[in-house]
Amino acid sequence: MLERHPYLSFSQAKAIYELRRTRFRLKGIEDLGELDCLTETEIERIAPYLSFGE
Repeated sequence: MLERHPYLSFSQAKAIYELRRTRFRLKGIEDLGELDCLTETEIERIAPYLSFGE
């Protein structure tokens, strides 16, 4: 569903998916900082739409 989010391009959504797949689970929004395809502003913009709970 990330690829349908209006704030993300397909390549950004794919990068988030791949990071999650390789890590098995992301602990928080700060984990997305490892991705070169997302700026800090973009991460802050999508933060309310993501959840990292169990």
